[in-house]
Amino acid sequence: RSGSEVFEAERCIVVAGPWMATLCPFLKPHLSVREQTLFWFNARQNTEQFRPGNLPIFVCEMEGAESFYGFPILPSQQNGVKIAFHSVDFSERNLEANSAEAKAELAKMQETIRTFLPDLAPELIK
Repeated sequence: RSGSEVFEAERCIVVAGPWMATLCPFLKPHLSVREQTLFWFNARQNTEQFRPGNLPIFVCEMEGAESFYGFPILPSQQNGVKIAFHSVDFSERNLEANSAEAKAELAKMQETIRTFLPDLAPELIK
């Protein structure tokens, strides 16, 4: 239901992140919130190659490397390709900005972009 309209569907996908248990309390026993660290990197030179139409939303899964996904630079942004690991290890982590774990995860992502997206600058912008 939306203001003046009612919508019907056979199925509905709800993606509400950490608010999912509040939005759908009947699912709470089946849910676990998992933190994803997001990184934004600038293009070294040509930002156009990282904009929609040139770079789609992507998932990279390769044997021997951790899976990662990313989004192009949005039209409303000057710079910044958004990238994150699609991690299967969701053990408790200390990812406060200056923790050793956070620094190690950033270094791992920087190595990933050097290998797979070398036209991105490895300096974190966000």
